Amino acid sequence: MAARLDCVIPVRNNVRFTASILQHILACDVKPRRLYLIDNGSTDETPRVCADFAKRLPCLEYVRHERNIGVNPAWNYVFEKSDAEHIAILNNDLILNHNFFAKTLETIERYPDVAITQPLTVSSPDLVHEKPLPFRVSVVTRKMVGYAFTVSRQLLEISGLIPKTLLIYCGDQILFDVALEEKLPILLMEHNLIYHYGSQTCKLLRTFPQFFPREMREFQRLTKERCKQKGVSLPWNAVAWNTDRGSL
Repeated sequence: MAARLDCVIPVRNNVRFTASILQHILACDVKPRRLYLIDNGSTDETPRVCADFAKRLPCLEYVRHERNIGVNPAWNYVFEKSDAEHIAILNNDLILNHNFFAKTLETIERYPDVAITQPLTVSSPDLVHEKPLPFRVSVVTRKMVGYAFTVSRQLLEISGLIPKTLLIYCGDQILFDVALEEKLPILLMEHNLIYHYGSQTCKLLRTFPQFFPREMREFQRLTKERCKQKGVSLPWNAVAWNTDRGSL
């Protein structure tokens, strides 16, 4: 059953988070067939730590880029290379339960036509890596998020690769939107709970402020173009995320 699922985790520095999630995957009852860890030019101990985990985690395939190619191109690399029926997309700033992959595969087996599956997530902007459990829970997320979800090969064949003009943002939203437009099933796994260090996502947004408005405008352009070709209405997010306040 595990042969049906591969996994991709893009990283850049923050080796503590990478070591942490690899340790959680090592402890999982069921592991993905292939775990692609895409290193976007880390300058810390990430290569050494991944080499150490590869000795204990045979499914780990470490791929290093000497420069930061972006999150979406890292996903595209695996979308093209993998032939798995489903691909789990994870950030490195997550705490996984020991049956995360088992529950995901169980859901896929039960609902073979599902396009996207997503766990229930606890996310907190106050949660930092050094803070021990138990910690204060600020947000329980029951909506679509881009830091932990699994996509089907069927969806990827319809959506194609994430456009090259989007490097960091909106790749997840394109996949969600295409699934909604094609009326493909999206399932939230209430029985599959993970934790997310929300502080790291906020830090990323602050690190690349120049990309957000530019990529949001490009995302809106691509969305309008796709919807026009398909003859469907603009999804809610294309209207809500109108960063330049212009008309759609």
